Amino acid sequence: MQDIFGTFKQKFRDFSSKSSSKSNSPSESMRKLNLEEKPKIYYPEYLRYGETFLKFDKFRDHQPYNITIYYNEELRRLIFSSSLDSIDIENIVEIRYGGEGQEWMWRSLRRYSDLRKRTMTIIFKKNGNYTTYHFAANTETIAIKWCVGIRDYLLCRNQDLYFEKLNGIVDKDIWLKRTFEDADVNKNKGISEDELKDALKNLNIKIGGKERKNMLKNYTFGRNKNLNYEQFVAFFNDLDDREDVKRIFREINKYREYMDYDTFKDFIINTQRENLNEDQIQYLYSRYCSTTSGMNYGDFCNYLTSNENMINTFDELDDSYPLNDYFMASSHNTYLVGNQLSGAASVEAYVRCMQKGCRCIEIDCWDGPNGQAKATHGGTLTGNIIVKDILKAVSIYAFKKTPYPMLISLENHCSINQQIRLANDINEILKDNVIVCPLNDLDKLPSLKELKFKVIIKVEFKLSFAKSLKTGNDAAIPMDEHTGNYGQANANEYIEEEEASGEECEEDFEGDDSDDDDEDKERRGKLSDLAEEEDDADDYIDITENYQSSDSYPVALELAKLTVYCKSKPFKGIGTSLINAKHEYACCVSEAASVDLYKHSLSKYVLLNQIQMTRVYPVGKRIMSSNYNPVPHWCSGCQVVALNYQIFDKGTDVNDAMFGQTSYQGYVLKPSYLRSGNEFVYKKTFDRITIEIISAQKLVKPKFKEDGDIIDTQVTVEVLGDSVLKDGKSESNMGDELKNKYRSKVIKNNGFNPVFNETVSYMYRNPELAFLRIKVHEYNLLKKQVIGSVTIPVNKLKSGYRHLTLRDRRGDPLPFSNLFVKIMHC
Repeated sequence: MQDIFGTFKQKFRDFSSKSSSKSNSPSESMRKLNLEEKPKIYYPEYLRYGETFLKFDKFRDHQPYNITIYYNEELRRLIFSSSLDSIDIENIVEIRYGGEGQEWMWRSLRRYSDLRKRTMTIIFKKNGNYTTYHFAANTETIAIKWCVGIRDYLLCRNQDLYFEKLNGIVDKDIWLKRTFEDADVNKNKGISEDELKDALKNLNIKIGGKERKNMLKNYTFGRNKNLNYEQFVAFFNDLDDREDVKRIFREINKYREYMDYDTFKDFIINTQRENLNEDQIQYLYSRYCSTTSGMNYGDFCNYLTSNENMINTFDELDDSYPLNDYFMASSHNTYLVGNQLSGAASVEAYVRCMQKGCRCIEIDCWDGPNGQAKATHGGTLTGNIIVKDILKAVSIYAFKKTPYPMLISLENHCSINQQIRLANDINEILKDNVIVCPLNDLDKLPSLKELKFKVIIKVEFKLSFAKSLKTGNDAAIPMDEHTGNYGQANANEYIEEEEASGEECEEDFEGDDSDDDDEDKERRGKLSDLAEEEDDADDYIDITENYQSSDSYPVALELAKLTVYCKSKPFKGIGTSLINAKHEYACCVSEAASVDLYKHSLSKYVLLNQIQMTRVYPVGKRIMSSNYNPVPHWCSGCQVVALNYQIFDKGTDVNDAMFGQTSYQGYVLKPSYLRSGNEFVYKKTFDRITIEIISAQKLVKPKFKEDGDIIDTQVTVEVLGDSVLKDGKSESNMGDELKNKYRSKVIKNNGFNPVFNETVSYMYRNPELAFLRIKVHEYNLLKKQVIGSVTIPVNKLKSGYRHLTLRDRRGDPLPFSNLFVKIMHC
């Protein structure tokens, strides 16, 4: 897809070339470490000088007014000359130019349509919520210049932020400048003792009056009795002295003041377990050693919080395997921004999902006004949006984050006429990106590489996979996957006919799956024979062949023709599904049924997912759009594990950890034992991980706490995986995660630098699909408020002492709040 600003880059190449992201080539030493130097951040000078815009929004009682915007590089903030809150640069989600696209947005702004071609829209996160500011420049040229300039600067800046957000690397200078700026209420370039006292409370630091005065004895408040910035930094450094790191430094260095090279080398190899050669270790030592005497405590602390000491390891995505050999980032009820009973619907929900790298979006299609299909949750009080607007958003955003294929799952409830119009809209808006015929003639799905920039349409109707006894043609019988009810009067008749023909409809799930190994091998051996029998019987005709439009065929031919891959069929038991499995088919399974298959028919379930695609969806009782644990479904090889992206909870937290491995490209290659063509063997051996929770730093105060309150802090730890055991205790099956949770002691009145020094150990199977999840709570007897959490795939965790950046209750990184841990793999 063409970038939204693509048409303007050439027109304003002078602006873009000055503001485009640049990076220095990595040095030879950094190349040896397989790391890139942080690029020098460039930004256009005109952002610093500022510009006057007209501020407006969609509310009728709001009168547009002039406002000046400029960028403060020291604080990395956009500043406004009004009561508008400033915006930290890392909180900006997107910059939009109003002259192209976003039809859905301009419907609510139609009274300002004359401003459209000179509009800049800033979408950012504020207290975890999406906030939108609309501005109109004096000319179209200025609007485009600022949109391109900020966008290109953000691209470069986000490269620098990537490590900070994921690896607990704190830019302390920026944090101190922002803290000083926020504490300086009078904006007189100094902090009084009262302002300092309030700032300490906001930072979750409890210091008595006498202790504070003793600490301030060495600082002069000056004529105005204020601490200037340099004095504030010195005071804070005294306050932020890391006793936890000092203890580790003393133990490793045997209480010497300076660490020599041999001690540092031993630490890197035996404690951190880094796979580095002599030159690489020598480079690290010389990079962080600030004195000729050796590495001191401060140098050692700087190393522990640097890019070179990341907690994660990341993967390059191998895109050479067929589509069904990957896990796909997938959403459920994508149109909703709230619960599925009364929540609002918005096109922006699709935009946000695609910006997060989601590769499967869902659209529930119902008859809408003026012959246009609408997306809504049928039979509820949820809002609705025009499907055509969703398609336009897909045309703009589908491939901005990643080039890999987008799957649109249509749950079809429309009349034939509206289906025909919907099919035409898909072809007209998505054009050549839509797959309308097979890309190869092989008996397997195309590879991820072959499917780049392609849109796969999955229509929510179910194929009979058997001839209708009355017509001799294939039947298309729609079924609501949420309720399991057929939407056609003759559905029961169809089921009776299939039962009469001897087809297997149900599967007995009782018994241990390990007892069925011989049966599984026999079934695998017969799959090719079954395929030949299917062809001989001529019972498996493509739905688009000899298609007739009538009341008996509720899916329009025009829409059915768009379903080339991922053709939906009903799941009627694992045995029947295996017999009928083909690479272009897909089945939808509820979370409950999928967990049942994981527990009782794992080998067969894995085999099905080695042949075709499976989509797992939440059960209907999740009215508040909560999410299930996706891990057992991934352990079964299910590719499309759909979650409610509008809610951030354990499910979406683990989902983010899964797809963060490949930088949110939307796909992760399955472990080899789950891929097509490989025999699945259930692993019986266990791996072990030990986590020492050492300390936390700069925790954010929960909303419900009053300004003067200092939080009490507690940490919980759990491992989500296959057959998890905590500290050698009884095995916890999937779904019994409460048995795995470890709760630390409570640290009273300290959210700034609480120290825990507690250790917990876990054993688990299949490390490729195991996840470590740690949460930090504000503890009280009435309510435990989550301050932040972090979830990381276990096999991506490096050993040794590492910092982990926490994420808030909305899933956004808290760049200055982190956990200090020690990881040990056995």
